[in-house]
Amino acid sequence: LKDKKIAFCGDSLLRNLAEMLAKRLDPSLAFSKSWGDQSFPLIGLNTYWTPSVFFQQCSSKHGSTIIISETVWDMGAYFRGVDAYEKSLRKVLNVDLKGTERVIWFKLHKLHRERPLCREDPKCYETNTPKKEEKFREIGVRVARESGAEIFDTYGVTNTTFSALDGPDAVHYFNTTTGVELDILLNMIC
Repeated sequence: LKDKKIAFCGDSLLRNLAEMLAKRLDPSLAFSKSWGDQSFPLIGLNTYWTPSVFFQQCSSKHGSTIIISETVWDMGAYFRGVDAYEKSLRKVLNVDLKGTERVIWFKLHKLHRERPLCREDPKCYETNTPKKEEKFREIGVRVARESGAEIFDTYGVTNTTFSALDGPDAVHYFNTTTGVELDILLNMIC
């Protein structure tokens, strides 16, 4: 990772990967689990809280390698329909990030709405349907491919019985699964 300027632009899914990467590189780093932006210039790592394609703030100036994902919040809190999502994602990948050396799209991993925290919350359970999940995944991959972005795909790792039990809510994973996702990403970057 030496001499690379890496930016993670997305929500808590990417923040968790960035945190794990930062701690691997320097265990003494004070990484905040906040919604704010964070910068670690000594290791060339930046995170930008941008949970929706409708509010994207990253551009080519933020890094030579940008890992981006905007899906979960757009399926729920910021849902404006799949056509609006696709149109906004096209703008982000084809205009806002144009000129970036490498853009890596984090394909939506498997969501587990059957976990108790989601199953007990009607809004979470209704928002994260397999059909909706698959539609957003398909749009993201198609638009990313058309823009020339690389695809970071951990669906096969997260669509397992182990991963279904390795997380607190429908969206997030604990360190084991997140660590495997990070290893896949590092193999792409390095």
